[in-house]
Amino acid sequence: MSDHPVMSVVTIDLRNYRIRIHKSALHQIGDPEYIQMMIKPAESVMAIRAAEKNSPTDQTYKIHWRNITAHDSVILYGRSFIERLLDATDQIQRGGIYRIYGAAVPERKAIIFFLGTIQQTQEPGGALHAGQSCASAAY
Repeated sequence: MSDHPVMSVVTIDLRNYRIRIHKSALHQIGDPEYIQMMIKPAESVMAIRAAEKNSPTDQTYKIHWRNITAHDSVILYGRSFIERLLDATDQIQRGGIYRIYGAAVPERKAIIFFLGTIQQTQEPGGALHAGQSCASAAY
């Protein structure tokens, strides 16, 4: 097994308040039944961690594994989480689509995403970011 962290990616769609987590990222934290989404603005990080149960006040989401095929990602809708993310960083704008990169910490069953890695894939209003095709911007 490699000592190098495996990069994970989430896509944040600020038009539809949608969060897309690649299935491989969830495999890295043990295929949890629930996940919790967290933001630490002072440290410029966002995290996803495995959770034991659903708790709406803690930004937890149930993962419906039976609905996910081999190459799918998990799509969550989280307006309150995305509003908190908008408040936490000035690197994103309402209406855009962004990717955020992070690294798994398997022993903590968590993935840490660094807000400094945010990359815009689609501008507010639907314009593609420079050098992108429609297929790569979709997710």
